[in-house]
Amino acid sequence: MAFAADSCTKMHTECMITFQDLSISDSEKIKPFVNQYSPKWLGGYTLANLLAWNDTLQYRYAIIHNKCLLISTRIEDGNCYLLQPLGIIDQEVQTSILAWINSRDYNVKILACGKDFIDKENNFCSQFSICENPSLSNYIYLASDLAALPGRKYQKKRNLIHQFQNSHTFKSEAVSIKNLNTIKQLYDLIVENEHKSTMLHSESLALAYLLTHFSDLKHEGIILYIDEQAVAFGLYERQDSETAVIHFEKALKDYKGLYQVINQELAKKIESQGYTYINREEDLGIEGLRQAKQSYFPIQLQAAYTLVYHSK
Repeated sequence: MAFAADSCTKMHTECMITFQDLSISDSEKIKPFVNQYSPKWLGGYTLANLLAWNDTLQYRYAIIHNKCLLISTRIEDGNCYLLQPLGIIDQEVQTSILAWINSRDYNVKILACGKDFIDKENNFCSQFSICENPSLSNYIYLASDLAALPGRKYQKKRNLIHQFQNSHTFKSEAVSIKNLNTIKQLYDLIVENEHKSTMLHSESLALAYLLTHFSDLKHEGIILYIDEQAVAFGLYERQDSETAVIHFEKALKDYKGLYQVINQELAKKIESQGYTYINREEDLGIEGLRQAKQSYFPIQLQAAYTLVYHSK
């Protein structure tokens, strides 16, 4: 759902930032900013993620002085907040952003900022209060760890995989244009008995978008089959030259060990393509998701920060 164009109420040239609807037709405009300036290892800033979650998070964008991409969202309480600015944050850009912020009648937040941005743009960020948001920290793993599951710490994972392999014969197939409908049908089957929630609805919208624009957004993945029946799938994309970010990893719960198998098979494929790291994104503060991600022993939790501007 789009919201009305948002520009400054103060009639000063420097604060006239007007946000536009975000769509795939804007890819060439925003891609240079996203590719060059996105915070390290925060998966929400890939072009695909921004577009796929657009309907839910109500993203809009503005390009300031041809130097900086500003993305707004209304995710939290209906107010218009910002994501980390992507681009050159010189005095001209700072003045425009702060003028827009000061035109609001609430305390504006800048969400999901990376530590590298805060360190580099200290002059800008010092005007905000800064706090870490653990629910948005991204879980980073060595691809080789998830592919091989070495050592005693992964013994339980290996046991579950062996139990599955002793009971089932499976095959793997690369995701392509030809089997996207298989993923859609499998996803519907996986969530059929889950408790319906706003989050689940949002996830289904994001997946539908990725499948519709699969080629344009350069995703890859695998589907696992048992006796010609699709039972699990995973989707990922390149985040940077060393890192692949996994956006979806789903499996039927009827098969013990299947989640561990799809995780490992996906990691094997990613490692074989030369990636060193795998980003499995955030846990959103969901306890079960947090435990599942921690059980694979991330080498780093890439922190995300919220900046809050207190109106004077």
